[in-house]
Amino acid sequence: REAKCITKFYDDKFVVENLTNGTTASISYGRIRKVAEDERYVFLLLDTRVISPVDKTDFIGGTAESFMPFITAKAVNTKRGGGDKPDNALG
Repeated sequence: REAKCITKFYDDKFVVENLTNGTTASISYGRIRKVAEDERYVFLLLDTRVISPVDKTDFIGGTAESFMPFITAKAVNTKRGGGDKPDNALG
């Protein structure tokens, strides 16, 4: 069964709320190691090798286009963080 999640982005962290099982995870941007995207998702690869997908079609109060500069600036520990264009593959 696919988990339904809501992800909220703040100045210092993002929070993933799993609506399926009721859990919540607060994650600092410093844990993001790679940002990648395809046509539908932005993928945030964390230091624990966990991938947090963000659906580009579900933004409220912003757009996928405005999200990319935001997340790459926040994810300063990525290979291409700090404002560079993210990779388009996770490999």
